[in-house]
Amino acid sequence: MIPSDLSDSPAAAAASALVIPFPVRAKRAGSRPQRLPRRAAGAVTVQNSRVIAPDWCSPAAADVRVAAADPSPEQRLNRALSSLNVALAEQRSAVAAWRDGLVTLRTTTARLSESLQRYRVNLDKLNDSVSKLGDNARSLETLADGVAATGD
Repeated sequence: MIPSDLSDSPAAAAASALVIPFPVRAKRAGSRPQRLPRRAAGAVTVQNSRVIAPDWCSPAAADVRVAAADPSPEQRLNRALSSLNVALAEQRSAVAAWRDGLVTLRTTTARLSESLQRYRVNLDKLNDSVSKLGDNARSLETLADGVAATGD
């Protein structure tokens, strides 16, 4: 049984969700510089054996582009909540399939129990029949021994 405090509504899931902040990505010291985009290859000029790249492919501009590509905390939270909702929906379907499996198992074991009871009853009847046949065989043996002893 599912506890009554859990709700299927996304609003209830969002209201009770624990928000875990994502770590902020920082460049590591000694990391390799970013490669220039292909379109920058033609824009690079050489002056007095120095390579001069345009401002849009400088490391500072690259940081701005990377920072702009990072989602905002609200976007990350929305993405996390939607992932959580998908996971909960998958879990609900898995639990429903598990419950269906339990019902099937319960039905199958009940039929097996009934079959075993019938088998036990049949074995008891067979045991009674074999016991009666054994008694009849012993009485016939006693009769045959008596007839053989009298010589008739």
